[in-house]
Amino acid sequence: MSRPSETLTGERDGPRGTGPAEPGVDAPESRGRRRVDARRAAAEVGFLAAVVATAALCLTLAARRAGWPTGQTYGNDVVLVEIYAAHFRHGDLFPVWSSSDAYGMGSPVLLYYQKAFFMVGGVVYLVLGGALKATLLVTLALFMVVGAYGLRATLRLVTARPAIVVAGSLAFLVGNEAFNEWLVRGDLAEFSALMVTPWLLRWCLLLVQRRRMSWSLVPVMAVLVDAHNAVALVSLVLLVVTGVVFLVTWGLAGLRAVALRLVGAVAATTAVLAPMLVAELEMASAYDPASKVTRFGATLQNGFLDPVWYVYDWGFRWLSRTNRSPVMVQLDVVVTGLLVAGLVVVVVRWVRNGRHGVRPSTGSSAVPVDRPTVAVLVAGLLAYLFLQLRVSLPVYDVLAPFKVISFPYRMLAVATPIALVLAGLVADWLVRLWAARRPERADIAGRVVAVGAVAWLAVTIALSPLTAHEPAPLASGFFRDLPFLPIKALTPPARSTAATSFEGPLFAEYLPRVANPGGRGELYTDVPLYQSLRAHHTQSESLSRVPCSVVQPHPMAFESLHFSLRVACAGPTLLALPVSTNPFTTVDQVGPGGRVHRLTVVRVRTDPRLVVRIPGPGVRTLEVHLPTLFGILF
Repeated sequence: MSRPSETLTGERDGPRGTGPAEPGVDAPESRGRRRVDARRAAAEVGFLAAVVATAALCLTLAARRAGWPTGQTYGNDVVLVEIYAAHFRHGDLFPVWSSSDAYGMGSPVLLYYQKAFFMVGGVVYLVLGGALKATLLVTLALFMVVGAYGLRATLRLVTARPAIVVAGSLAFLVGNEAFNEWLVRGDLAEFSALMVTPWLLRWCLLLVQRRRMSWSLVPVMAVLVDAHNAVALVSLVLLVVTGVVFLVTWGLAGLRAVALRLVGAVAATTAVLAPMLVAELEMASAYDPASKVTRFGATLQNGFLDPVWYVYDWGFRWLSRTNRSPVMVQLDVVVTGLLVAGLVVVVVRWVRNGRHGVRPSTGSSAVPVDRPTVAVLVAGLLAYLFLQLRVSLPVYDVLAPFKVISFPYRMLAVATPIALVLAGLVADWLVRLWAARRPERADIAGRVVAVGAVAWLAVTIALSPLTAHEPAPLASGFFRDLPFLPIKALTPPARSTAATSFEGPLFAEYLPRVANPGGRGELYTDVPLYQSLRAHHTQSESLSRVPCSVVQPHPMAFESLHFSLRVACAGPTLLALPVSTNPFTTVDQVGPGGRVHRLTVVRVRTDPRLVVRIPGPGVRTLEVHLPTLFGILF
């Protein structure tokens, strides 16, 4: 039946040969479209409900008891949520400096560490009025929704069967890698990156399937870099594989067709990320997180795991403290099973076709597959699995920047969505192959897929920590107040320093580069130095024999961007202030009548503190302004 057409008067004709539709009477096609729209709306609501229910099921491991799972970050990620919320209260919407870190002396942890999860969490924390545990649960759930919808959008490019799409999307949330990130490792940042990578995979498949250069690359890459820069770095492998497949498939003509949009997308992404990257480079004169991580032993050479564990780790028990492997790196059993089944069928068909002199193929006219899509998924998965094996170490010598990832298993954040989508493609192909060989049973294919999808999800849940006998280990110490951790728990009574936290440093690699006494070489770690300064109350100190008194007259607000000090020195001297050294903290002397004079900041390589030159004797009020993104860039 043809689509109704509009007349010049705006009236809509009814079905052909019936004249104008009567007022209040719908044409059959209109009713059909409404029924289709209603079914689509019901399917969308059903999928959202399923995603929310699955996320809620996963989060029961943290929600059903007081406290928060410790993971391998020992709760540091949790504190960052409150730190970001405090900055948002102060109007600092892209914070780069934490004044409460490092025993209150501050660090650029907010500039160098991952951001996306904690920026979202900071907003949620403010909306929920300071309920920290509720904030963590809601923020995790939000990223789970992003990940499930991303995988659904990608699976739809390889299969039209809703059961496979839904099962794969939900299995992504209850699979090994998802639980490994937020529950076992406690790496909320890497978890957020894992939930973004399906959207990047979708962009890649759209490019090779339809020669479509989507502008979604800009927000996806920007968010991925902010979510976890190491995951964003390894995602370049997928982009390179996609580029090669695209050139083989579409040739130079295809490249010319998308070149302008591709260059524009890369330029736009660079422009979005440039302020943060420039700020990191500027701060690097005093900080070098990458080299500190290496000195702490987190090197690539030490990060390779037993390759068998990627196939099946029979010694790993969820939530157990006696596991051989520190993390769960095994691909989900159902995914591995589907990939093996697909490989076996391909090999068998290749052998049979070869015997009859037929060109080997991954499909046939009855069960076609999109070869560029298969190429991207297979080559991408094999590349990531290879780069997680020790035999790939010479490749890292060539690709030296990739060594900063420290832990090769981080590549699972990209490999896992690839494996899931490839498993969905294989499942769809096997069902179509079966239906093509048995046309008389083609009508029951839908039921077979539905049963298989339910089994897929059931097995994944059964092998997840949701069925573990051991409870999730919970954080202790100041996390005992969860689900509500009041800010005052992080702000001890004011002393003669600017200290606002007694739990620092959050991450030791974000402390400044400090030379050994005598200036030779760099300290292995300056954590003991910070501990000594705090223990002896010498965060503020004259570096000569001229005595000085330093008092903080007013308590410093949590994560404040500035504070005041009252300084009394008997003469000119160099004065160390209770702030970690950095190129962007400014110190103003406020004189009579409000006149402001900026003091000279001096870098002492053997001292982690900010040092200013006091010109002479007297009592002074100093205003200390801590780094902001605007201050670094301008």
